[in-house]
Amino acid sequence: MKINNILVAMIVLIPLFSSAGPLTVLLSKEAEILAAKAGKMKLGEEAEKIISSNFKAGVAAKLPHEDLIKVPPFKLDKDVSSSDEFFELFKGNLADSLHVSWQKTSGYTTRMKPVKVKGMSPSTEAERLKYLEDNKIPKEYWDDIRLVDGSLKEDIQRIPNRWLAANNKAENDKAAEVAATLLREYIKRGGKTDPESLKIFMQKASDLVHLQWMHRRMQDPGWASYTPPDQVAPFAQLSRENAQKDIDIMDQAFQHYAKSQEEFVAGQIKKMDETVKKLNAKGDTHQADSLERTKELYIAKLEAIKAQNRMLQYKPAAAPATGPAAAVR
Repeated sequence: MKINNILVAMIVLIPLFSSAGPLTVLLSKEAEILAAKAGKMKLGEEAEKIISSNFKAGVAAKLPHEDLIKVPPFKLDKDVSSSDEFFELFKGNLADSLHVSWQKTSGYTTRMKPVKVKGMSPSTEAERLKYLEDNKIPKEYWDDIRLVDGSLKEDIQRIPNRWLAANNKAENDKAAEVAATLLREYIKRGGKTDPESLKIFMQKASDLVHLQWMHRRMQDPGWASYTPPDQVAPFAQLSRENAQKDIDIMDQAFQHYAKSQEEFVAGQIKKMDETVKKLNAKGDTHQADSLERTKELYIAKLEAIKAQNRMLQYKPAAAPATGPAAAVR
């Protein structure tokens, strides 16, 4: 194992305790050190280390905030997770979900934010229409993207994440990528799915989600002026409320992994069906019959995943809190 991997493993596996309070942490530069470490992490390697190291007896006899973690018993299909197409679908669905959670808890009725295109905000009606058409924004949201005081703004309280401008959905997308990568790599590399193993994974993954959030936050020179001090601390030191935000992000990752599996397999079936029709139209019945048999296997797979997810459907006791990645907009 490389030296930097050992250091990162130590960062992940050893709780970062300190006697300092959140404000002292903020002022003492401990947060910057943690964020710098987070910035160097390779998420695939992290997931592999979680699998190989965390399930040894006694590694995590007492987990920080372990009583907050509810293990979601979804069916997690390793074969599906290996597809890059599935990962993009999963990541997008998760980002959408994180934004919905923020919308439900934001307290805003309207929240207008600038739209940036190559660093500039469109300032004319012609530029507005071009932006709407170029980005294929559904017409139901056109009235929520309008010129305000000479610059284009959008109502992020109403518009789904996938239709937001890149600058307004970046944090949701990055938070989703971190959580999705951790879960995907965990499953792909053979992570155990018994309740105790998943509980350890959830805690460690939530820790990484928080570290990555702090790293992104501190890329902005003015981060300290708009970041609540009690959120800038090691995961083990967070309040129950703030720790739950990170845990909820991973909880949503599990839920959308399961839902995205169904959506992905259904999409593959649809593509195969279209191809079968084209092959039959060309008279290539041999290939059409072969693909039809493959399609039948996918249909059976989809029904099995659906049945399993219905039986194991997990719902939190309360609506998920907005994650720290979306806490300040």
